Amino acid sequence: KVQARKWIILFLKTMSLKKNSNTAVIGLGGMGLRHVDAYVRIGIRISAVADIKKEARDSFSRKYPDVRVYEKWEELLQKEKLGVVSIVTNGPSHAEIVVAAAQKKISIIVCEKPMATNLADARRVIEAREKNGSRLFINFILREFPAFKKLKTLLDSGIIGHIVHMHTVIDGKRGLGCMGTHYADLMRFFTNSNADSVWGKIDGTGTINPRGPQFKDPGGYGVYCFKNGARGVLDMSEDFNTQPLMRIVGENGYADID
Repeated sequence: KVQARKWIILFLKTMSLKKNSNTAVIGLGGMGLRHVDAYVRIGIRISAVADIKKEARDSFSRKYPDVRVYEKWEELLQKEKLGVVSIVTNGPSHAEIVVAAAQKKISIIVCEKPMATNLADARRVIEAREKNGSRLFINFILREFPAFKKLKTLLDSGIIGHIVHMHTVIDGKRGLGCMGTHYADLMRFFTNSNADSVWGKIDGTGTINPRGPQFKDPGGYGVYCFKNGARGVLDMSEDFNTQPLMRIVGENGYADID
């Protein structure tokens, strides 16, 4: 938890937030509270929060009695004039809330991953952001790890030549939405490119999510074809149990992340 808060602080600092901006956090679960704590630690005032669970709202109010608390995020967006909002709810709700926040012309929208849970919603999010001029940040904090930033500098210098292939293996029980998106983003980060085609398969094993059976985040595997010619494989199947391992292959060498 301390590590996660540390990386969120680094992530928030990349946005050059104004300390007098009215800021809200939607979702007061474990990660939402880390967002609150990170904002407070970098001197950003929280003006409002929302959560559907009464016990979460009551617990928050005892610690932060001066912050306005809402049950429904719709009411929060309607009543508050915000400059920044963090969306830290469950994955399937992200797109709807981001679109609504963009339509309210909120300048900076911070959203936990995944941005959306289907392609149509992802496109709706991008369209709303572009139409309304909001800046949208998805919380891919691995980009802020000092070791990864140093590796990126070395790769950009040509230490292994042009990147042609990346292979990432992660225990699929961690979920494509929860963990897989981080490593898909790392492939974008290291290649300085975006995928223009992807194919893959969702794992049908049905492992119960560690957060509870009400949460659905299966594993799977896929191949990413990047615009600059690089290709990447992400294997998060549920039939093995290993720590993450990523190999980046260049024309003249390779780098491993374990």
